[in-house]
Amino acid sequence: MSLLLPLALILPLALALTWSVPALRPVITRLTPWAALPALAASFWLPAGVDLKVPWLLLGAHFGLDPTGTPFLSFTALLWWLAGLYGLRYQANDPQRDRFFFFYLLTMAGNLGLILAQDMLSFLLLFALMSIAAYGLVIHPGNQEARRAGRVYLSMVVIGEACLFSAMILLAVEMNTLEIVQTPVVSSDPVVLTLLLIGFGIKLGLLPLHFSLPPAYAATPTPGAAVLGGAMINAGLLGWLRFLPLGQMPLPSWGTGLIVAGLIAAFYGVLVGLAQREPKALLAYSSISQMGLITLGVGVGLVAPAQWPLVLTTLTLFALHHALAKGALFLGVGLARHGGGILVGLALLFPALTLAGAPFTSGAIAKTALKSLSHLAPSPWSDGLPGLLLASSIGTTLLMARFIDLTWPKDLKGRLPLGMWLPALGLLLAVDLATWLWPYADQAASASLKFSAIKSGGEAILLGIALFLLGALLCRRLEWRWFIPSGDILILIERWLRILARWTHQIIQPIPRLPSQLFTLPRRLDLHTTPTRLEAALQRWRNFGLLFLIIALVLYGTLIQQG
Repeated sequence: MSLLLPLALILPLALALTWSVPALRPVITRLTPWAALPALAASFWLPAGVDLKVPWLLLGAHFGLDPTGTPFLSFTALLWWLAGLYGLRYQANDPQRDRFFFFYLLTMAGNLGLILAQDMLSFLLLFALMSIAAYGLVIHPGNQEARRAGRVYLSMVVIGEACLFSAMILLAVEMNTLEIVQTPVVSSDPVVLTLLLIGFGIKLGLLPLHFSLPPAYAATPTPGAAVLGGAMINAGLLGWLRFLPLGQMPLPSWGTGLIVAGLIAAFYGVLVGLAQREPKALLAYSSISQMGLITLGVGVGLVAPAQWPLVLTTLTLFALHHALAKGALFLGVGLARHGGGILVGLALLFPALTLAGAPFTSGAIAKTALKSLSHLAPSPWSDGLPGLLLASSIGTTLLMARFIDLTWPKDLKGRLPLGMWLPALGLLLAVDLATWLWPYADQAASASLKFSAIKSGGEAILLGIALFLLGALLCRRLEWRWFIPSGDILILIERWLRILARWTHQIIQPIPRLPSQLFTLPRRLDLHTTPTRLEAALQRWRNFGLLFLIIALVLYGTLIQQG
């Protein structure tokens, strides 16, 4: 048992280093998914509070399990394991499969390691490892869309890392420690709060920092997209939970701002997602919408610190529900593209309904718990939040109906490899049992909450399906076709940058010619012929009359002023 914690950290990195031996690469590829099992076992069998200190590493590295990180470690490791098993068969014919799993290992090591990190420097370095290594997953297809998505993704990663590095320095100086858990990190400095919100908000898809996610999810192969959209996105939430002063001091203005930003993201993701034609891009906008609800919950935590344990329980449930349901949907996209037939379409209905919050699902429990926080929000939001959350559930149902429409198999017969079916089926079972049988979710979700969740959510699902069918018939009847490119405001940003570059070029281009223009100015003036040209110009009546009028006006103005 005592070896599980160091093994969870070392095994993915050791396999990635062994990949440098070309002869061992096929073996390392087959072992890649299993590198997540020590972390999964540690999350269930090791007690909270176990830690590992490495004084000689960095400035004294510290890793361990705590009540906040343990559930994150469990569903994150499960998703990395099942998506990796799925990827072995999904990428079977890919000539660059070994390279894909090398970056998969590095990204996994960073993701699992940052959850276990208990000091700021380790957390920052592992967060950077996860984010930068994921660039290899995004650009893996090698086409133009993947390279463009990779450039945008990496640019936002660099901005986020710069913000986090600056915030960590300020926090370390203010708190006089690098520890995260033993000495709670608390700061109300607006500069630090802004840097943390931006740095982790980029990973979380916080508006308007979201535009790198949809192109990245759409370009990444399905196993990589599943961990990007299900596991890595929750690293942004964990960062907020670790470093924001949640439960420590009331920050009503910041909390209200996050509530408003979360609500905008919840509906913005739905509106733009409905205009997508690529299923993975649609799922990306669905994640932006769902993370908007999580942002709302974090805002409530900043407004009501006394109720933070209840808010933390709700956010953990929501993160668990979203990670597993979204991972299953991403894997379902790959199943549909491999021609799995009608069974794939039917199998996708369950995680889609779960994400929408249908009764008897983990989504119903998570959204019922979120709705129970409405009374903690500041006025006037507390009165309107239940209705807005109901409208958000209807919007999620519309998105999932559009997703099923895009992925529904054209050929109702088909066969899929067992290596793809089993991991996807395992994830579907995890989605079904997550908030009912898992120990952390079972402790968090009370019996009354589960009972109320059983009978809630049905009206939003039915209304959402009815609206989708009505809208689909109306669009077909009126021949409406509307499409928003993946990345939405990224298109505007790129256009503005091109205009700015053109203007800059027009301003800078003449500068190198200025010295030669100055040196040749006397020759071009030609002092011997200039008076003659000037006299000829003044002899024209139009020029002479205009000059006379100007002189007369000047003299008249002078006389008036003197008078």
